[in-house]
Amino acid sequence: LKRLYLQQNEISALEPDTFRDLSQLELLRLYGNKLSHIVVGTFAGLSNLKDIMMSNNNIQTVDIGTFADLVKLRHLYFDGYFGDNFTEIRKELSGLPYFKFYP
Repeated sequence: LKRLYLQQNEISALEPDTFRDLSQLELLRLYGNKLSHIVVGTFAGLSNLKDIMMSNNNIQTVDIGTFADLVKLRHLYFDGYFGDNFTEIRKELSGLPYFKFYP
């Protein structure tokens, strides 16, 4: 599986290791859900992920290290609030060619 479309499904939480067995996944669409907190380990196992769209959620907090293992990530579309971790999360994402953030 290379693409997974989970947009507009009223998903309110993603547990650590949710996607662990999807190592070939390259594109993940999570926009238009009800996510509020993105925890470390949510994207564990997604070593080939290149593109995530998480806009139009109700994200209030993103844990430091959430995106650290996404070595091939190139595009992140996000609106929400990183919580008090904003500066640290921005550092994690500083190497992305395309990071679209809508506060």
